Amino acid sequence: MKKIKSVCLFLFFTFSLLCVYNIGFSQENTNRTLQQLVFLDDEYCSGDLSVSIQFYNRSIYHVGDDIIIEFKIINTGLEPCPFYTAFNPMFTFDFDIRTTRNRSVVHSRYYTINTTQFEPFMIDEIVLKPNEVYGIRINITEWFDLQQHGTYEIRGVFFPGLKTGSRKLISNVLPLDLRPSYTEEIRVAEKERERSELQVVNLAPYEVVEHMLTALQNDDYETYFIFLKFDEFILQFEHAGNRYRRANFKNKPLVIENEFKPYLKGIVPDTGEPLEEIPFSEHVPNVFEIMETNIQWRDGTATVTVMETFTYGTLQEEKEYTYYLRLYNERWKVTGYDITNKSRLSVK
Repeated sequence: MKKIKSVCLFLFFTFSLLCVYNIGFSQENTNRTLQQLVFLDDEYCSGDLSVSIQFYNRSIYHVGDDIIIEFKIINTGLEPCPFYTAFNPMFTFDFDIRTTRNRSVVHSRYYTINTTQFEPFMIDEIVLKPNEVYGIRINITEWFDLQQHGTYEIRGVFFPGLKTGSRKLISNVLPLDLRPSYTEEIRVAEKERERSELQVVNLAPYEVVEHMLTALQNDDYETYFIFLKFDEFILQFEHAGNRYRRANFKNKPLVIENEFKPYLKGIVPDTGEPLEEIPFSEHVPNVFEIMETNIQWRDGTATVTVMETFTYGTLQEEKEYTYYLRLYNERWKVTGYDITNKSRLSVK
């Protein structure tokens, strides 16, 4: 159960001012006091929330790499447990990162600017049922100055009542071996090794979609292509599909290599005429969340539903993508997708 509250929170150094607005809530919620809405009591849900962190999808890190940490908040109690999260996760989560000599790693300038601005932000009240999990992924290289190679210890810090409250929960310790930055040649070889591993490992349908969309976000099209069944996926597109259908058996692979793949990469042909009217970059989300997976083992098919958020200037749109997958040689491949528009919002 998730309840959203619009909260005006101004932070200026150590001074806090909070104003709360309730919009369309039940009587139980609208009767709460300002203190109840903004600060959770120290004993409120105490001991029912468990906090853990782990690395997301990576085992070797070099200076300059993105380091994604996955936070998990689990309700280990027997009753529903509420807590608050800010839309800006810097006011809900933090890390304690130390060297082997117990020296703290300082926050980055980016983090400092984003946590000391005198402006409002929004928060959610999350209510976890027993055994439910709330998760978030954070790139710690944006929050901290990790410019020196070496060994670090990372602890996650979670503030159930935001950083303005008095309670915080500490996670497990995560060791980080940060290696020196390496040359472009080594980086390319490392990427090739990762792609080779992805081609032989048995991934679940939702993992295929997750890797595929992450590769798209990183402009890593060679990895993205690993997860596509091209002779079916191309039929999703009007002009590319028609050219593929009309081509003889010998030329069909050439249509994929010489026309369709460049279109997916955003390469405009020498003729200046794009293959499709809509650039494929329009399908690259800023944020995505996998909602549901359905597998039909009898015929070797699956669907994965994903909520994807796109930002076009001052316009933000949410779209629901349903990806269709088929099992080929024990590997799930994406064969197509459907899109359902969900919401459109103007943002500043």
